[in-house]
Order: sequence, then C-alpha cells, then structure tokens
Amino acid sequence: MPEKTPNSCESCGVAPRPFDSVLYGSSDGGPSRLLCGRCFNLEAARRGGLVDFEHIDFEPLTMSDAHGREHVFQFRTHLFAAGVTIDAIEFNEDQSEGYCFKVIGDEEGDLFELLARLVTKMRRGLANSHLEEGRHGLQIGDPGIVRARIESDPEGETDMPVVVIDGRNISWNEFGRMVATYTGFQFKLEMHDLSDEI
Repeated sequence: MPEKTPNSCESCGVAPRPFDSVLYGSSDGGPSRLLCGRCFNLEAARRGGLVDFEHIDFEPLTMSDAHGREHVFQFRTHLFAAGVTIDAIEFNEDQSEGYCFKVIGDEEGDLFELLARLVTKMRRGLANSHLEEGRHGLQIGDPGIVRARIESDPEGETDMPVVVIDGRNISWNEFGRMVATYTGFQFKLEMHDLSDEI
C-alpha cells in the first residue's frame, strides 16, 4: 500500500485526483474522511446494498471542437442516492475547468453504455460554436444563441461569476460587453442542470 500523506485517500492510501475526491462524513457525527472516487463509490455501493456495482476508471479522451482544436477530458464516476453520474471535465492550462459534460444513469446499469451516451453528448456539444473573433474581440456568433455554464471566480475580488462558453472562461464584465452588442433586443434566460440537453 502506498505511503499515506495528508492528501491521501484514507481508505486506500492513494492520492486522489483533485477533481475526484470526496470528504465523506460519518453517520454518527464523527470526523469526515477524505476518500478517492473509487473508495467513495465502493463505500456507497456497500451501504446501498449494490453487490454488483463495479467502479471503472475511464482513461482520458481527446476530442476536437468545431474549429479543430483538441480538448482532453478526464472522467469521474460518482455513485449517489438516485443513480450514478459520469462527468467529463477539461482542464485549461491555468487548471480552471473548460468544457464539462455529465450524464446520469441507473446505478445498476452498464457504465460503458453510460459512457457511450456521454461521448455522444460531448460530440454534439463540441460541434457547437458560440463565440467568434470580431473587431472588438470575442463576440457572440450567429444566430445569437449562447450555451454556457456558470462558475465561481476564485480569483475574483467580487462575488461575480464567470461563464464558460466554448470551453473558455469569460468574466461577467466581458460577457456583458458581448451582450451589449444586442442592445434593444430581448432574451430568454433558462437554467438547466449540467446533465440536461440544451
């Protein structure tokens, strides 16, 4: 077993990937334990009586977007009360999250089938392009539709979020500048879970 460090999984001793760890609280009010994704899922399966659940660590996958740019995705599998999720997460050079995709399935279903659904969703998402370079920098492209994800800005001095569009982190002020080109228009803002199709 690997030598434990303060950031190691308290079950297997392996240092978890930063995006694939869970602080797992005990039901009796004791201290929380840091668990890697695999150990958390195995513990959740044991507690939920899922004797056939098998955690799978999927290899990273590189995919191209509508402009031919490559994006490398890491995968995270997470068992929860209502089922199982698989997330595909891209990390930019500054370690901020770029593109993120998620699917939810049955906890007793085939994880490879769920992964196939996720890859199909990723292909559709990467085929869309919402931004284009204009005379004044990035602009919202035709037909004036933007699909984005709202994230917190850990570097920001205010509580303003960032929006992630086409895998790029756009400050709230920059997004406001882009929207300003549509002055006089009306718009409809809808919020959806990351697992939804939009």
